[in-house]
Amino acid sequence: MKKYILGNICFIQSGGTPDRSVSEFYNSPDISWAKVGDLEEGKSITTTEEFISNEGLKSIGNRVFEKGTVLLALYGSTLGKTCITEIRLSCNQAVLGLFSKDSNILDNTYLKYWFDYNKERIIFRQKGGAQKNLNADYIKKLGIVLPSISHQRKSVALLEQIQTLISDRIKSMNILDEYLQNIFLDMFLENPLFEAGSDYWGKVSDVLKDTIYGTAKKANSDQKGIPVIRMNNITYKGEIDIQNLKWVELESKESEKLKLNDGDILFNRTNSKELVGKTAVWESGDGFTFAGYLVKLVLNQDKMIPYYFSDYMNSHFGKRILFYKGKSSGSQVNFSASLLKTQKILIPPIEMQRDYEKVYLNVKAQKQSFAKSLYLLKELFQSALNDAFKDNNENDKDEIDLLIADDIRLELFLNTFVNSDYQNEELYSIEIERLFTILERTSNENNKNTNNKKGIIQRLEKAKIIIEANREYKNRLLDEAITS
Repeated sequence: MKKYILGNICFIQSGGTPDRSVSEFYNSPDISWAKVGDLEEGKSITTTEEFISNEGLKSIGNRVFEKGTVLLALYGSTLGKTCITEIRLSCNQAVLGLFSKDSNILDNTYLKYWFDYNKERIIFRQKGGAQKNLNADYIKKLGIVLPSISHQRKSVALLEQIQTLISDRIKSMNILDEYLQNIFLDMFLENPLFEAGSDYWGKVSDVLKDTIYGTAKKANSDQKGIPVIRMNNITYKGEIDIQNLKWVELESKESEKLKLNDGDILFNRTNSKELVGKTAVWESGDGFTFAGYLVKLVLNQDKMIPYYFSDYMNSHFGKRILFYKGKSSGSQVNFSASLLKTQKILIPPIEMQRDYEKVYLNVKAQKQSFAKSLYLLKELFQSALNDAFKDNNENDKDEIDLLIADDIRLELFLNTFVNSDYQNEELYSIEIERLFTILERTSNENNKNTNNKKGIIQRLEKAKIIIEANREYKNRLLDEAITS
């Protein structure tokens, strides 16, 4: 193992943007030109949305990157994201390119994964307010400890194999989505039996029992009250994600009125033109409510199956109605429950809808199986990443000791612990056990050494127990923020 400075072993430079007012710089497909948006998680770049001419490239100092270059996002919401380019390209100034000067010292793909492993550490000061963006000078000064090139390539080979399996799982899930969409089109929207003007068309009001608007009360992150489903919890695919929840406090009467029951439909009544009308079936049991930007629709299930209704509203046909008939207000589109009731909807025979429900549930079961496999593969990938990049000196320490010894990991653990919404009791129990173990070891070390500055301390503030990384560390962060 040998330590290097990145600027000494890599060619490092950012990209540039040719003057947009000069059309000659953009009227030729000479050079692929990447933006931050072209950096997709876990994928390499094989094509770009935009191109520039050779004259445009000259105008930015011929900042071109060869195949195999590591691209690193320097700022914005994608800060720290990486990818490898499989084509020769240029990029804008929000992206940094890194290329190994000697392939016998550093493998480019190994460097990409090194950045992924150390992402939180590298951008940590940005969270503290001292450094909002990354830059080339900062990256050039970073130290990296490298094993032999053969060891690097073995690590890369394993990580790439797992990454391929992850990509395959995602592709399989997307294929299932496409399959279900095609089944829906064949059975209903492209079926000659249901052509426009047939007796099978009616209004949304014909299949509804009730419509109820969600609560307008402000949600909290303190787990006070009951969990509330918001518009962001409904995915563009028409599924409900309950991983990132907030809570709302309701009186018992309001809570009863606004509770969610399996089979209820949630309709996103206001959003951007692309996302208004996101619709999903609630099937996660009792104990939840929903926010005011959503409408709960209770169907007459003798006339319409919830899965059919949801997929109809999420289909291209349903989206087209919402896009053109919603009431626009700036970039937002509003689609009230009363307006929704007047819209046309195909009402096929209930037996056909039930046949579709069987297909839907079968596909859903397969997706859940793939999702579980995907989760395990991501866990395996993270484990392999840890094995590839953790310091050799860490081998003799357990996870808790490593956490206590590392200021940055410890602070990140605390931030995650405080801000996470644990929906799984097992995960919550694991994190609680880790927290108590850290507190116990910190306390034991403090008893042996009063000068100990590592670990978590507790303090009392207005009758609340506050847990935080050691105060000396906190003060150092504050000093950095003030002096930088």
